[in-house]
Amino acid sequence: MNFLLLCTVLETLNKKYSEKPPINACKTREGILPTPIYEKIKEEFLTFLSNFKQNIAKEDLGKYNVFKSKVENCFKNSKLNFQIILEGVLKTYSVPYKDLFPNLEFIVVRNDIVHEGIGKAKIAPELCKLSNLVVRVFLAILEYRGEYREFRKIEIADIEIADKFGRSKRSKHELICLHFPLTPDA
Repeated sequence: MNFLLLCTVLETLNKKYSEKPPINACKTREGILPTPIYEKIKEEFLTFLSNFKQNIAKEDLGKYNVFKSKVENCFKNSKLNFQIILEGVLKTYSVPYKDLFPNLEFIVVRNDIVHEGIGKAKIAPELCKLSNLVVRVFLAILEYRGEYREFRKIEIADIEIADKFGRSKRSKHELICLHFPLTPDA
């Protein structure tokens, strides 16, 4: 539940803060096209795709229709996916996240839960990192400068645990004090 709640917080922040330029100025991953140009290209591309149907052999019409449907769905409502928008927000507000999620891996877990109702990966290890990311987003949006606390996973040696379960280490989460914005060696 907490995992989905934190994802919802990020989605809400995406919606609110992706409306600010430069993120909304484009509809591409790189952010290079103003919306009117994007809309014109989309319109002309979809028209071309519809008109091209007459060039398709009868035996290939089924495949063409599947392809056309997939392309149209890509353009539907001009919505970008969660990861692309989140990357834009994180970049715009200079939110450090690579130490938590180098490739925003938590989104795969979120998508499994939201779109399929299941979670293939374990949520617990991601929860503290996701919580840290949400805090960092808020700190960046608020232009906070100063100390803050964040949970970090640390490995600890425990002879009793090693003897009992055959493991030489266990992990726990501990609060550490950091300075925001983070320095490269944080």
